[in-house]
Amino acid sequence: MPENKDALELCQLPSPIRLLQIIYITVKKRILSGCTLLLGTATVFPQGTVNFNNNGLIAGNPPSVLVYLAPGFPLVGTNWVAQLYYGAPGSSEVSLIPVATPPAPFREPTTSLPGTWKGGTRTLIGFYNNGGPNDPINVELQVRVWDVTQPPPLYTGKSSLFIYTIPAAGSPPAAFSMSGFVGFTLIPEPSTPLLISLGLLLALFFKGCVTRERGNELSGSKVGNEPIQAAHFIKKEC
Repeated sequence: MPENKDALELCQLPSPIRLLQIIYITVKKRILSGCTLLLGTATVFPQGTVNFNNNGLIAGNPPSVLVYLAPGFPLVGTNWVAQLYYGAPGSSEVSLIPVATPPAPFREPTTSLPGTWKGGTRTLIGFYNNGGPNDPINVELQVRVWDVTQPPPLYTGKSSLFIYTIPAAGSPPAAFSMSGFVGFTLIPEPSTPLLISLGLLLALFFKGCVTRERGNELSGSKVGNEPIQAAHFIKKEC
């Protein structure tokens, strides 16, 4: 037995050396126990969470919280997914990172809740509200949406950036909602400047059409002794 062997060896040592060995072993065990306790505390340290859902964000699901494929067409189809990205307040959009949980799919075409995804609780690692004066309770969020059946780009549509404040432990469920989220459209309605630009392009197109001049001579006809000149007309062909 290793322990019995160690005890036997200790007993055979001179008294001062045996005493030092016992002190060393005791201190070592206490240090290891303290490290284990610290590691365990860090592992279970509470992290902030958020309810990643736009369904029920506002009673009745008004258009302001929905995602649209195009104006007037709420997004449906499980091939579409939504993912939550987060970072410190003031972070640039490109520096945000996705939560560890996989993206949430949108609902089937037959759903009574079009424009919403099937979300749930998401953990915001590195952000928390444990009552400390310097706790990082504010986090910047963004929702990104794409079609998993299509090749990149990474996302087809995205929300504006918004701030979420992590509630204290024991807060009511409503406090964990993404109250700053605003719905968006994947294919936005054309703006007035865009419509004007399209009109100018069409005008240039028709102006640049090929102009051909054709003549039709009235042969054999005369007015007095002078033959009738060839009659000409211009026709534009595009």
